[in-house]
Amino acid sequence: MVPLTAVTKGTLVAFVVWLDEMKKAAPSTIDRRITGVTVTARGHGTEVPKQATKAAREALKPMKLDPVRTVRGRGKAIAATPAHLRAMNTATSARPQPAVGRRRGTQELPELARLRDRALATLAFGIAGRSEEVSSLDTEGITQVAEGLEVHVPSVKGRPPRDVAVAYGENPDTCPVRCRRTRERT
Repeated sequence: MVPLTAVTKGTLVAFVVWLDEMKKAAPSTIDRRITGVTVTARGHGTEVPKQATKAAREALKPMKLDPVRTVRGRGKAIAATPAHLRAMNTATSARPQPAVGRRRGTQELPELARLRDRALATLAFGIAGRSEEVSSLDTEGITQVAEGLEVHVPSVKGRPPRDVAVAYGENPDTCPVRCRRTRERT
């Protein structure tokens, strides 16, 4: 067992090789894990040598160019569609027990939580917002107008802030304005 503080050039390169050969991880996953190990080690007070991360990324470079390795994993996430949004918003409040992982039995999601989730999901879809943008929204930045909503999306990750007009949707189950108003009334 290697201690958490043993982040050296050799251990980090070995970690990359292990993820590639044993775990069959995609290069993008390996890249994220290099960052994760580095951040975690620094959080524990360990000085991570720059040469270690540089060597790990150098070992990763040829893997990123290999077409067999780049197709590993789940692949790029598909874009959500109005049909997906409608399916999420009309799902039952009972959440079945997962087939794998932590088993807690069937859970019933409270109605207020369902309304909150619907309002957030439809608003995120309506503003074409990234998760960081949606999580940084504030109620003062959302204004009800006759045509729907005016949403001020703050700056995140160096992107400029923007103002988005969100109109009423045709389907009540996917309309961000109606979902938000329902949430506010409860």
